[in-house]
Amino acid sequence: MANVIRKSATLRCSPNDAFRAFVEKVDLWWPQGHRKFEGSTLRFEARVGGRFFEDHPTDGQFVLGEVLELTPPKALRFTWHPGKLSAPTEVSVRFVADGDTTQVLIDHSEGSAAMGERWPERAALFVAGWTRVLAALDVYILSSTQGQ
Repeated sequence: MANVIRKSATLRCSPNDAFRAFVEKVDLWWPQGHRKFEGSTLRFEARVGGRFFEDHPTDGQFVLGEVLELTPPKALRFTWHPGKLSAPTEVSVRFVADGDTTQVLIDHSEGSAAMGERWPERAALFVAGWTRVLAALDVYILSSTQGQ
């Protein structure tokens, strides 16, 4: 089995709300510092074979990955091109109900990139990145549910 890093977050919302935020509203919460272009927008084409891409008015589109699985509101799996060496890595996101909260479980594997000895170095960057991304998702969920 390929090397895998695991990250998780507990969100105060339903799996459906967490899934919709992750897939349909990604541009509203994904950190600006984790984009290729300043002032870009992010979007998932919510279908198997759809793209996860960044769109910039003057610099064009940058494909971040391809949707491999989309099972609302339970799972999303996509390839991840940024930081790749020879091929994309793979990200699996699961949304699991836990009482009044949802566990968002990220498995990020080397996928077909097969980084071998370089995986630990890249994995450390992915861990740091997912830590910031999941924190931003949590802040978005908290701010979007206040007053409800």
